[in-house]
This record gives sequence, structure tokens and C-alpha cells, in this order.
Amino acid sequence: NVLKYSTIAGNHALTVHAPSEAAIHFERALGALSDTAPTPQKAELHHGLAKSLAQILSRGDLNKAEDQLRLAFGAYLEAGDTQSAIDVALTYFPPVHDLLGMHEILKKAVILEPDQSLTRGNLLIEFVLRSVFVGKADTDEMGSIVDEARKIAEKFDDDPLRLKILINGDPRGRGYDRGGYLDSIHDEALVLASELNDSAAEFILCELAADRVLSKGDYNRAYQLA
Repeated sequence: NVLKYSTIAGNHALTVHAPSEAAIHFERALGALSDTAPTPQKAELHHGLAKSLAQILSRGDLNKAEDQLRLAFGAYLEAGDTQSAIDVALTYFPPVHDLLGMHEILKKAVILEPDQSLTRGNLLIEFVLRSVFVGKADTDEMGSIVDEARKIAEKFDDDPLRLKILINGDPRGRGYDRGGYLDSIHDEALVLASELNDSAAEFILCELAADRVLSKGDYNRAYQLA
């Protein structure tokens, strides 16, 4: 059964960090999917392909992965599976501009999680980041959302959420000078990322720092950070 084994192979490839292989399997599974297939099954395959493509596509082509994510999110909502729809919304995508679909998904997902939970805190801070990236961030509104996320982090004493808040920042205090803001919290965030053994956050912090010093013409320092 092509559908069954391609799905299993795709999920396995993701777990062993082989996204290119995973994408092939999920595309094959989607090709074998019948029009009468259950909606959750469609959603699972679109989500798997989105996660795969998000890791292998260039930043300029990420809209293709975003399209798959929107299909997965919509399918889970259609099936009434709110939790899976929220999981889709929290899928990691590189912090790039112009992904309007990601912004719309997160805007809807925040409403799906009204309780003061860690899940809501993570949705809120991701929504702030995507709002800034697509130019839809009202400073005061985003600042209030950051405040809510910060309260949730304190309520649960959750360092991973604190780290996300540090990296994404508070628009009120920096006038959208993301570079200057990140310079001011880089060391603190890097220490917290190291304590949490969060290699992805460490990579993002170093990459962003390298971009900032490169823009100032400090090529040697950029090379060290990268």
C-alpha cells in the first residue's frame, strides 16, 4: 500500500532529520490519496510535507511550505481537531518576512486557545513575531500581547517561553529596531539557550548576530559568529 508505507517512511525520515527524503515520501503519499480519504489523513500528510519543505527550501521559496501548512491547518479545523490545528500553527518556520499565511494561521490559532496556558503563551509570542514580519504590528497592541505571554511564562516558571520572549522582544521599547534590541539581550538569551540546551535558539541568536555585524562591515566577527 503506497499511501500507508509512504506515510510511515515520511514520518520516520522526519524523526531522523532527513527532510529531503521525508518530502519525497509525503509527496508520494499525497499523490496516492483518494478524494474520499478522511480529512485528518489529508491534514497529516500536508503537515508532514510542510515540515519537510520548511527545512529544505530556500527562504525565497518558503511560500510552498506555507501553502502546505495552510492546507493542514484548514483540514484539521474542518475535522474539528483543534489541538492538531494548534500544533500546525506552532510548526517551526525560519524567521523570514512576507509569510502572510503564517500570520493568518497564528491569528486564528490564538483564538482556539483562550485559556492562560503555555500553549497560548507560545502562540502569542509567535503571533507577535509574524505580525512584525508582515508589517501588521501595532506597537501598543503587540506590547500588550507580549505582556500576556510574559505573565504566562512567570505563572508556569517556564524558561523556554522566557527565551522566546527575549528573542522576539517587545515592540514598545525598541521602535522596531530589532537589531539594537537583539544586541542588548544577546548574551542573556545565549546563556539561557545554553542552559536549556536549545541548539536551535543558539543557532538563531548567532545567525542574527552575524547578520548584524556583517551589516556593519565587520567580516571577521561575522565569520566567528556564524
